[in-house]
Amino acid sequence: MAMYKKPVRICESRECLRSAANLALSMDKSADPCDDFYQYVCGNWGSDHPRPDSFESYDWFRDKQTKVYSIVRDFLNKNTTHHPKPVQQAKDMFNGCMDTESLGLPPFPTFINATDDFDYSTYEFNWLDAVIKIKTQIGNGCVNSFDIFTDPRNSSLYRLVMGSPETTNPFLKYTQQRKRHNGRKDLGSLIKIIEESKKFVRHMDRRSDKSDDDEKRAQVHKIFYAELIKLFVIESDNVKKSKLSEVELDQNIILSSEDIL
Repeated sequence: MAMYKKPVRICESRECLRSAANLALSMDKSADPCDDFYQYVCGNWGSDHPRPDSFESYDWFRDKQTKVYSIVRDFLNKNTTHHPKPVQQAKDMFNGCMDTESLGLPPFPTFINATDDFDYSTYEFNWLDAVIKIKTQIGNGCVNSFDIFTDPRNSSLYRLVMGSPETTNPFLKYTQQRKRHNGRKDLGSLIKIIEESKKFVRHMDRRSDKSDDDEKRAQVHKIFYAELIKLFVIESDNVKKSKLSEVELDQNIILSSEDIL
């Protein structure tokens, strides 16, 4: 009895060949897939895609995101015609925004003065005020940033990550604009906590009995850093996906603030 074997369809398009080549180059065939399947499949990806110095972390998604930004930028800069009207309108808007000479703008970026005028002779720099203004006005971290990410090796777990701030896209997405608006509401409560903390510390300095000051100061700092972390975490897009209750989130933040101290 003759047996019919269905022919295997092999994709030989440019896209399929490129994906197959990328997968083959990413594999670490020296690893045992039964011991570490992740290392076997992706072990050579990092060496084939070195992390740029400007990034704290780098993965396939960030690599493709950077490539897409470059393709879009180059496309908008090309002087071409015969595009659909919406595409041409997008190109005109981009070129209009980039034409700093016609707009009467300097050829280098400038920052809007978001601070009120003040007397420099009595000015004392407060790094915390500067960090908060940068976070709320520009939407990016300065000294460090907090965010929630899925574990790269277990997508069912979420990690609260603190690291150096990273910026690839200077244009805020709608979700980032909404986060900035919500963050400003939370900023009011944070400022109140800062002021209350200052009052409490001044009160302790005026007391005659200072035997337990160190312990109380540690508690103030712990609460302060916990609230500061919470402000950044609440702004994260992924916080709603973490499935953490508010109590669990607060507990994790308290533990993180203890690590800082």
